[in-house]
Amino acid sequence: MLYPRLKLAKYLLSEDGVIFISIDDNEVTNLIKICDEVFGESNFEADFTIKVRHEKRILRDDIRYQSCIEHIICYSRSQYVPDRLINERDKRDDYYWDIELLSSPDKTIYIGGYEVEVYSKDKWIATKKMHGEGQFKEYQIRGSLISQKGSASEFYELHLRELRSEDGAGTLYKVISMGEKGDGLGYRFIRQPYDLLMKNGFYYQGIPLSENSNKGLPYPNYFDFVVESNNVGEEGGVEYKGGKKPVALIEKIMEIAGLKNYKDSLVMDFFTGSATLAHAVMKLNVQYNYNLKYILDQLPENIDDTYKKASPKNKAALKNMIDFLDKINRPHFLTEIGEERIRRAGKKIKEENPLTTSELDIGFRVFRVDSTNMEDVYYRPADFKQEQLRLFADNIKSDRTPEDLLFQVMLDLGILLSSEIEETEIAGKKVFIVGEKYETLDGETKTHLIACFDSDVTENTVTEIAKLHPNYAVFRDSSMASDSVITNFEQIFETYSPKTQRKVL
Repeated sequence: MLYPRLKLAKYLLSEDGVIFISIDDNEVTNLIKICDEVFGESNFEADFTIKVRHEKRILRDDIRYQSCIEHIICYSRSQYVPDRLINERDKRDDYYWDIELLSSPDKTIYIGGYEVEVYSKDKWIATKKMHGEGQFKEYQIRGSLISQKGSASEFYELHLRELRSEDGAGTLYKVISMGEKGDGLGYRFIRQPYDLLMKNGFYYQGIPLSENSNKGLPYPNYFDFVVESNNVGEEGGVEYKGGKKPVALIEKIMEIAGLKNYKDSLVMDFFTGSATLAHAVMKLNVQYNYNLKYILDQLPENIDDTYKKASPKNKAALKNMIDFLDKINRPHFLTEIGEERIRRAGKKIKEENPLTTSELDIGFRVFRVDSTNMEDVYYRPADFKQEQLRLFADNIKSDRTPEDLLFQVMLDLGILLSSEIEETEIAGKKVFIVGEKYETLDGETKTHLIACFDSDVTENTVTEIAKLHPNYAVFRDSSMASDSVITNFEQIFETYSPKTQRKVL
């Protein structure tokens, strides 16, 4: 069951995408072998060890070893770059000195193999500023710094210390071509102490090339989520035990994935369970003003069937789930647990954050995988009499709703299933308007898709839809009220909206 999902996941991943797979000790070795085959060994990122149980909290005495951890295996596509931990303190904060040369040098000397410009104390100025590019950190020349071969400290001790009495206190030396591989500036500033009674000189260095950007620290591959895992039963307000992940763990995974840098990303969970991922996404969207979207995939597991086959230990948890679904008057499917969690979590987030959630979209749509909406027709004309042909006037399956037809059309046209859908009435008929209205360059107001699947559609309905200038207009083949509507259909659109693409199911 896992292998085909991983193959599909690789296909769905963007080139800079990453996948995290939770597994226990029993199957982690096999999982890595499968992922090496699917994603490639070179795309292995990390094996995160997650502590989920305290080692002293032993609930059974018939086991030889206490399992305290789970694994989260991480693989990527070719262009994924792992995020890094933000340093508690940016090293660049130390680079706050701005050196300004006020005039040309007093003199230029050649010493120790370098060209050196000499600036007396009144020919330059050092100012503390906010840290940033092009600024310097001040180092006192002493101790082990002096012994570093080719360094500014060594150069001072060998060549400049002896010049302090001649050049005076506070003299600045610009040593051309020194340290250019370090900070890339092509020079190094060295100065005499402001008081000649002081023993040590100083030098100034720009931000090293290796630190020009705060890369931060790599994430560890171990996290302790014992507390969160022990309290996970209370999260989301739904009965679901034995597999529910803490919201904090999912948040950590999305942090590692670097979603703060891709705030409009789409995240997907192939094993929805209680919909912890959706809960975490909504929470992060509020907390950090993200615009993350999610897709959840879950087999329609019948909890009653699972209960019959379950061990006595698991039956108690399953019975609680069944009782919970009965309480909210929902059928006994695992997907219902996830749906209810999203409703409750979304409502709670909005209640707790009234000032920042006015625009938060907590809505969701539920789809099921099904066969086509179209009738399968397998017959020979010779097998039917003329009066029987009316049975095939409608090619849509009888149990399909207008919404079923709408989403089929959206898939066919490549329109996102998350698009805004407005249900309205035009000339007495139910109409779906999909996508936000927009204005073209020539000032025309258009909408993306308008669909009408009602029966007995008149010329008036078709005309009013055409006047809205949709990119696409979709109707049922059998929905036209009369032959005259069918005859005039194309002409109506040619008159009012010739650029509209018409589709008939």
